[in-house]
Amino acid sequence: MDTDALVGLRFEEGERFVKRLITSGFDVTAAFWARESDVERWYLYIVSKAVAESGEFRAYREANTVLRSMSEQNFTTSDLKLVAAASPIAQEVLEILRQSPIGTPIRVRKHFLGDVAIQDAWIYPTFKPAEILAKGKEEVLRYLEEDAVARAGTSGEYVVVRDSAGKLAVSIAGHLFVGDGAVDLGDKKVQVSHGIVVDIK
Repeated sequence: MDTDALVGLRFEEGERFVKRLITSGFDVTAAFWARESDVERWYLYIVSKAVAESGEFRAYREANTVLRSMSEQNFTTSDLKLVAAASPIAQEVLEILRQSPIGTPIRVRKHFLGDVAIQDAWIYPTFKPAEILAKGKEEVLRYLEEDAVARAGTSGEYVVVRDSAGKLAVSIAGHLFVGDGAVDLGDKKVQVSHGIVVDIK
């Protein structure tokens, strides 16, 4: 697969996979795609403490379980390489991340990355671990209400709606929770992508 196709498709899919790994509790210290010179193939490298702490076999098994739980992925476990943070390739990637702007994917075009011969590589920015803001019914409701008041001056509506396609949308203290697609809310159509409202007509 060429670089443009990688960045347009597999890079995004890899990012979703990495975020799902983190959500599942799997350590991801760094992640990057590298096109190795000897096999002319892209691999998704995951730098993880799990390799050293749990062993390579168990780490691959856990990563594969997460990957199989995701639909419509264009890569498999054979496209993954899990490496320990102490490995030369991981050490160089971590150093690149330390010296690079936060939040920006990094392209590396050199002959070697650590001890691996490559043609090209794309490094994901450091992923911020999930932060639990509230836990439990009362605490979650209180957080959402306080957040709504801080943002909009009102605690917001509590509404459960089933749209014309039969999908549910829920507004809790004014915060809309919905999957992908279009949802009819009154006389408005709300277009949602990955849980984010992107258009209201």
